[in-house]
Amino acid sequence: MKQDRRSALKQLTAAGLGLALSGKVGTALAQANLKPAFGSRAALANSVWFNGALFSVLADKATTGGSYALMDVRVRQGFEAPPHVHNGEDEIFFIQEGEVTFTSGNVVTEAKAGDHVFQPRGVPHFFKLKTPTARMLVTFTPGGLEEAYRRLGVPAQRLDLPSPPAGPPTPEQLATVTRVFGEFGFVLLPRP
Repeated sequence: MKQDRRSALKQLTAAGLGLALSGKVGTALAQANLKPAFGSRAALANSVWFNGALFSVLADKATTGGSYALMDVRVRQGFEAPPHVHNGEDEIFFIQEGEVTFTSGNVVTEAKAGDHVFQPRGVPHFFKLKTPTARMLVTFTPGGLEEAYRRLGVPAQRLDLPSPPAGPPTPEQLATVTRVFGEFGFVLLPRP
């Protein structure tokens, strides 16, 4: 039995090496409906300003085959997302700068640079900054919700926080935000 496994692994390895040497890796990936490896970074081309924050989409549903989306998010105190619930995806935060208090249902998590926080779908949650600003990597799994930020935001003019909004959103703006997020199963909740 062990010999059969070794033989099969050798055949698979040889086949993969043969594809790579023949230049047919891309064709094989496309035929298998797999996505190629990639890398990215925050740039003006993939960044929007929304609600006083900077959202840079590093990976989206299209580039990951739907498995996840990843955003580099910079936010300032007082402009955090209100309580909400995701019905279609889990949300994972990795804190790069700042200190943030996360509330998910009855669970409160204090996080600082280097910490990661998991917010499961279906559970109301929100976060509050303990520092004036914070920077986080935010992952949605599966991907898709990043499109709402693209649709609601405006192209970033620089890779930094925008000027704070002049005032609270108008009822029309709130209706648009609620509608667009609602299309993705993201429901805004009243503030506590």
